Amino acid sequence: MATLLRASLLLRVGHGERQLVVRELREDQRVMQRINPGTPIDERPWTEIGRYKDLEIERARLRADGWEIEEPSRRQ
Repeated sequence: MATLLRASLLLRVGHGERQLVVRELREDQRVMQRINPGTPIDERPWTEIGRYKDLEIERARLRADGWEIEEPSRRQ
């Protein structure tokens, strides 16, 4: 299934600890999320956390909440 938008957010969870949270909004309207506990390796499985109705509304919401948005045209 094609990814329409990918967003990432670096969270501080404790003194010196960080987690990278990555969300993908997919073509079938699923919102998938993966949390990497301080490592750049993407070995964790994707988990479905919900569904979206309007891609533009979700893009604006994520941007307003401080997520870094990666547009599909920039992805390889």
